[in-house]
Amino acid sequence: MSGSVVGISVVGGSEWLLVAGLGALGALLRWAMSAWVTSYPRALMIVVVNSVGACAAGWGLAGGWGVWGMVLAAGLWGSLTTFSTLAVDVVEFSVTKRLRSGVTLLLLHVLGGALGVGAGMVLASAL
Repeated sequence: MSGSVVGISVVGGSEWLLVAGLGALGALLRWAMSAWVTSYPRALMIVVVNSVGACAAGWGLAGGWGVWGMVLAAGLWGSLTTFSTLAVDVVEFSVTKRLRSGVTLLLLHVLGGALGVGAGMVLASAL
């Protein structure tokens, strides 16, 4: 840790490298999961992955892990829970299956993310 600016912790070079490495790992994990499930359930699997990643980020940020919670949330969990895959899936569902399917998928992502973060924060306070 390098210091603080207006109460916000500022990380040093080694933490930035760790965030980048964890980000690459999270992106590879998400890619592997997407490649593993190639049909209709792939979009639902991405909902699950985003929800689990949001839960882990909420747990890390609320669990008193300090800079490590931020490093994991920004690196591993941030790249595992990707907005771009969500956006592509919602557009594809809206165009190919109907708008209603796209909106439903979007709502599942929003609810899964919010519930995931909340569950992670509750988990952090319980442990």
